Amino acid sequence: MADDVRAFPLSELRKRKSVKWRQFPSDVLPLPVAEMDFPIAEEIKAALRDMIDRSDTGYLGPFPEMFEAFKNFSSERWGWSPDVSQMRIATDVGVGTVEVIRTLINPGDQVVLNSPVYDNMWRWVAEVKAELVDVPLIEKGMEYSLDFEGLERAYKAGAKVHILCSPHNPVGIIFTKGELSRIADL
Repeated sequence: MADDVRAFPLSELRKRKSVKWRQFPSDVLPLPVAEMDFPIAEEIKAALRDMIDRSDTGYLGPFPEMFEAFKNFSSERWGWSPDVSQMRIATDVGVGTVEVIRTLINPGDQVVLNSPVYDNMWRWVAEVKAELVDVPLIEKGMEYSLDFEGLERAYKAGAKVHILCSPHNPVGIIFTKGELSRIADL
């Protein structure tokens, strides 16, 4: 894969069929979703073409090769070797997040968000029938930071899950190791 990654020209992006490029008038540059405006890697295109050529387009089932590949990647990258028997496939991040939350809480349990957040996160909390606890980010000018005192209060009040997005969507914070450790300590 080339190191020189370039986005598609705006004239090409405007021809796309996705909601992102059809929802707004032409004088608006849409930036609402995490949709890639870059070419798909050749390896991914080849794998998709191979599946299409074989008419292998059914529902995904067990996929041990993918689980092993992730286990190997995470072991090499982070020194963490997850148990493949605990891995599941999700069709997107939202579905995966909702299903993980479902396994961790009962309806009515508290889930923490740090607004402003990607708007679907509000729906994820509602979908699992959780009580939302918003601990807004602290805003100082154009800088945002976590409200650790607010998080501590939420955790002590019984919050079972904290949906933490890093990089944070929409403000773009990448939480430091120190900040993440501080959250874990709470």
